[in-house]
Amino acid sequence: MRTLMLPMLILLAACWVLPASGSIDGRKAAAGLLANASISGILSGIRDGRFTCEDLISEQLRRIDAYNASLAAFISVDKEAAMAAAKAKDSQGGLSGALHCVPVAVKDNADVKGVPTTSGAPALRTMTAASDSAVVARIRAAGGIVIGKANMAEMSDSGTSSVSTLGGVCANPWDKRRSCLGSSGGSGAAVAAGLAVLGVGTDTEGSVIGPCTASGLVCIRPTQNAQFEAMREGVYPAFQRQDLVGLMARSRGDYLTAHDAVYGSNFSQTISGVTQLNKMTIRFLDNFYESFPISTTESYSPDPEMVRLHNRAAERLAGLGATIQRYRTNGTDLGAKLGVIFQATSTKPRCSNSCMKKSLNDYLRRYSATGPFRNASDLQRVISGFPISYQEKLNFTISQPDDEVCGAAACDPYNIG
Repeated sequence: MRTLMLPMLILLAACWVLPASGSIDGRKAAAGLLANASISGILSGIRDGRFTCEDLISEQLRRIDAYNASLAAFISVDKEAAMAAAKAKDSQGGLSGALHCVPVAVKDNADVKGVPTTSGAPALRTMTAASDSAVVARIRAAGGIVIGKANMAEMSDSGTSSVSTLGGVCANPWDKRRSCLGSSGGSGAAVAAGLAVLGVGTDTEGSVIGPCTASGLVCIRPTQNAQFEAMREGVYPAFQRQDLVGLMARSRGDYLTAHDAVYGSNFSQTISGVTQLNKMTIRFLDNFYESFPISTTESYSPDPEMVRLHNRAAERLAGLGATIQRYRTNGTDLGAKLGVIFQATSTKPRCSNSCMKKSLNDYLRRYSATGPFRNASDLQRVISGFPISYQEKLNFTISQPDDEVCGAAACDPYNIG
């Protein structure tokens, strides 16, 4: 009997220590999907029982551990919260929404409850959000799981790179020697590298569409209207008159699904139903890049491949029925107008910071009960924890009257000059 008992005890011990074979298979299936996962692939995999939400999020976190050190796509990753959310979804059974178990990277200027909103700056490390921003609340309601806070240009102060004191230098996953642009570069890099399936960024002057271009993603800068402006709630403001929240995805289908889930529109049906553009006229500027000034004294030399792709896009639109009106500038009219805008907004701080005090105070008011800062003036206590460029902006903001008028015509770029 003793000789029989020993093998049985060993077998029982092995069954106790080792995970069930189905769990191993589930994690393998999830791992194979994540490098280029789609929303539909995640939903069908969970629906068919090939893997669980816990399998997927576990493997997503493992992938972040393996690759984020070389990319610096994330400032922080809340593993415990992500795994808890995944387990809760599995215990509930069924699909919780259009974004069920979809891992999402959220730019670190958008509030996620219980996590600091740092914007990449040491001064804001204690700004732990008491509630979710509007966009994160919509993502959660649709079943998405916030996987981490993405790196960004510190305080959103750059569109050409995403470098922050807290996150480091975000690298482009396609070529680490190159920039992932900014200021939402971390979100773009995370999605492109398969460290998240969707990314959330903010766009003031191209900070979503730039990183999407650099990393080969699909995105749209939303229209400036009440429906989309509502998503700014709970986002640290950069320039409220132009700030918008944007989504990033690897495919058109993923973007449309996410857009409808977050913004509550039937955008996917509208776009999918468009087969002919015979009522649309598009003016196509052939020499835009040569005319676009980097500054009032410099111009930009375009990559030939970029020009080729723009021309191909015009041809495809024409093939769908659109009327393409091609024209060229004389090299001075567009450049002169843009140059006036750039010069005016850079030399008149009041214009580039219009409405900043009100929007910053409105944002900080969300934290009034529990946060370290009650208003913009409180930030002067930790001003050394901000980059120099933002210190200047903040000092000017604080110097403005509390009842500053937002949107003064003199500061509207369309009326300058």
